[in-house]
Amino acid sequence: ELSLAAHLPGGTVGPLDDPATLQGRLLRLAPRGRAVAPGNLHVTEAEFARFDRLKRQRTAQSVARGLYRSLGQDKGPEACLEAAGHAMRLGELHDMPSRAQVGALARAVLFFGADFAERDSRAAEILEDRRALPFQRKDRLLRWLALALGERGGAALAAPALRTGQG
Repeated sequence: ELSLAAHLPGGTVGPLDDPATLQGRLLRLAPRGRAVAPGNLHVTEAEFARFDRLKRQRTAQSVARGLYRSLGQDKGPEACLEAAGHAMRLGELHDMPSRAQVGALARAVLFFGADFAERDSRAAEILEDRRALPFQRKDRLLRWLALALGERGGAALAAPALRTGQG
């Protein structure tokens, strides 16, 4: 409701005045077309799908920023973005969708490539273990990553993710 008191004769209209006493002094605006009743809002499947795409894109960008800040200066921003994109797909495939889980996957992709689980049976076993919850698989993956990087002389690169303890 929009008060028109400044343009109409009579006393001023207060924000708490009863609308019934203000007949002819208020204008009600409604959306064109079919109005939506309060409490009856529906989101279409297309709108929900768009929201989901935007959310996944935001997560991937957040993971890529975190990778670049913590260890991507040597790899470059493009490599971090690409690793985050691959990690998003791996997260969907292995039911590991949280930002922390995708972040762990992205670290593995950044250092060992998108096919790291195909090339290392230990990593594949972790990702395919459906008895473990996603956050448990993430923690195990980070431990595997620290060991694998340690074998290559770079265990300190995985340490920041191990200390966060986020799901």
